[in-house]
Amino acid sequence: MESVPFERVERAARIGLKVFDGNVLVYQKTFFDLFKSMGGEGHHELPAFP
Repeated sequence: MESVPFERVERAARIGLKVFDGNVLVYQKTFFDLFKSMGGEGHHELPAFP
């Protein structure tokens, strides 16, 4: 993510799943999975996409 560290996005999704008992929608799951596969830490710039 360019402006928000991925750890925060992943944490929000994880906590949301726990708090709302699985009723959470990750808007772009494909990109979430892509960022997670890129290491899942820190910032990811758009040119770094595979």
